[in-house]
Amino acid sequence: EVKCVTHRKNPIHQGLICNFMEDGGKRITRSAVLWGKLKSLGTPGVVDVRFPDPGCGREICVVSADVKEPGQVMQIVETVWGVNAMGPNWIIVVDADADIDDWNDIWWRMYSRTEPHRDVWITPPRQHGGHQPLVKHGFTSRIAIDATSKFKGVEFPEINTVSRELSQKVLSRWAELGLE
Repeated sequence: EVKCVTHRKNPIHQGLICNFMEDGGKRITRSAVLWGKLKSLGTPGVVDVRFPDPGCGREICVVSADVKEPGQVMQIVETVWGVNAMGPNWIIVVDADADIDDWNDIWWRMYSRTEPHRDVWITPPRQHGGHQPLVKHGFTSRIAIDATSKFKGVEFPEINTVSRELSQKVLSRWAELGLE
């Protein structure tokens, strides 16, 4: 039960030591900071940014973007790497309509909209902050994945999905129907 909520005009950001999965607010802070940098630089098409839990709030970045021109995804990727030199090692760019908090949606977009020879870029080793156990001598490669639709201007039917509400309603009755 919440008894009181307080705030201050100049909040203090507390440093956190996290486990292998994010257990604090680092991912939220990093997402907001990167979002602000991309917006202030006028990076075209960026809609939203996330550093998800599986990347420990720093190593994986998912960017949703309204991509209109060839080369725009690489511009976004290079800008992210340029303003955030110590990470992330993985950047996944998806279309603006993606749910970047849903890994099922991200994976679906990666396998259905990516041709590895065309849409996956791996850099030669570059300097890194050394937060990964595999990093030797502070150098590691990076990967970027363009998981955006390549059919700009082509009308597709709406993606056929079941709403979260309906899905939860069905799941709540599985035991009753003997489907566990």
